Amino acid sequence: MTARRKLSVPVFLAIALYATGAAASSRFPAVVQSSLGMAEEPPCTLCHQTDRGGENTTTQPFGRTMQDFGAVKKNDSALIQAIQRANAEGTDSDGDCIPDIDELVEAPPSDPNVRSKKADAGVCAVPQRPPILKTGCTVSSHGRTEFVTALSCACVVVLVCRRAGAKIVRRRFTGRRRA
Repeated sequence: MTARRKLSVPVFLAIALYATGAAASSRFPAVVQSSLGMAEEPPCTLCHQTDRGGENTTTQPFGRTMQDFGAVKKNDSALIQAIQRANAEGTDSDGDCIPDIDELVEAPPSDPNVRSKKADAGVCAVPQRPPILKTGCTVSSHGRTEFVTALSCACVVVLVCRRAGAKIVRRRFTGRRRA
């Protein structure tokens, strides 16, 4: 096997791993949009701290409500059921007395994580939630990228060391020295 072919195997594996990690992550905004009939996909910050998403970043009140109702990462049907339950129960994550789903489907949609200016003077109960770890969808392939990079580097190091080791062994047994 040539050195070029040896190098192509880890590169191919790295690309394959990276592609599979990035492909299955960004569908939750589209699921929310289609299940509620919204004109546009909501931003990732509907549930997450930032638009990058990621595990353990579902900190927004609406995202926590979805988790409380059974939404889990990479499970579209669980998210749809959580949305349906939130709609049926009329949950209000931000305590502005306007149900979350009503805020999302109105034109233009408002953020169910922020008290609406349209809210009356009343204050509704906001659920108190303990932290939930290791849940949430991810848009970022950040963790997978680090793994793939480390794997690729390790493969290159192994290939280079094997090649250098073979040259040293050849020199010892053939008696040739480098000029």
